[in-house]
Amino acid sequence: MRTWGVVLPAFLLALGCGSSKPAESPTTPSEEAAGSEPDLADDGSSEGFGPGVDAISAGDFEKARGVFAGIVADQPSNAKAHFYLGVAQQNLGQADAAIASYEKALELSPGLTEASVNLTAALLDAGDASRAAPLIEKALARDPKHPGLLYNRALAASMLGKTTEAVKAYREASAADPGNAEIRYGYAESLVAAGSNSEAKTVLAELTRSDDVAVLASSARLLGRLEEFDACIQALDKALGREASAELFVARGLCKHGKKDDAAAFEDFQKGIQKDARYAPAHYYAGMDLKARGKKADAKKALSKAAELGGDSGIGKAAQRALDNL
Repeated sequence: MRTWGVVLPAFLLALGCGSSKPAESPTTPSEEAAGSEPDLADDGSSEGFGPGVDAISAGDFEKARGVFAGIVADQPSNAKAHFYLGVAQQNLGQADAAIASYEKALELSPGLTEASVNLTAALLDAGDASRAAPLIEKALARDPKHPGLLYNRALAASMLGKTTEAVKAYREASAADPGNAEIRYGYAESLVAAGSNSEAKTVLAELTRSDDVAVLASSARLLGRLEEFDACIQALDKALGREASAELFVARGLCKHGKKDDAAAFEDFQKGIQKDARYAPAHYYAGMDLKARGKKADAKKALSKAAELGGDSGIGKAAQRALDNL
């Protein structure tokens, strides 16, 4: 089955590639980091940065890459220029180049916290938690309360299967940035993984007070895993009141199915199809409902459509298996 929530990757400070909630100001390293590296104030790094910074703010990362590549060529010892070149490269999907740029920025200025955050985020996005973890600890030794580094520590621990350490790290990251929904959601996930379901439900109850559709949808997914179906449905009701989508209708249908309200679940699957006739999961779950009720002809039609639309994806293969067993 396809999940319907947001992807919550590593924390990035500067319009992070793939970040579900980029920082509001991608222009300069934070005051916190600047304070940990006072020498940067005297390196002439601001000269010529304006066009590149503006391009990053506007999402024109190719232009930004060109600007900062030129600055790096002229000023190879400018740590901030390497950092911003990495930001542009990362947002262009040039992960290896971005990692190299962040590493160079840190070689030139070991206390540049943003470079540590984005470097370790890039490594985590690449699945290299083992490489990221010691770099995170090294940066935290300089800046122990930085929420981005604490978040990346939690992500690394989760990826490495260190459940207890992940819970502790998420708790520390939440304390450092209590309003950050991505961190709070990761904390809830880590609690579920650790079997602390009661505490996870408390965090999710807080998250479902959000008006953000992505936060509501992700929280509903986790509530469904916890078999808190009423809370799951309520969260998705709220999300659908803000953004009606096939994905959200199917998600709510699955929560209703979990509650054994199959008539209401089927209605939501149908609404999903009406919203987006090419959304394979809506056809699949409608077909599975019809199959369970013995309506083989209608089930075959729905599952065939799901298999066609889903192709080689998990949902497409599941639909084909259901057809084979119809």
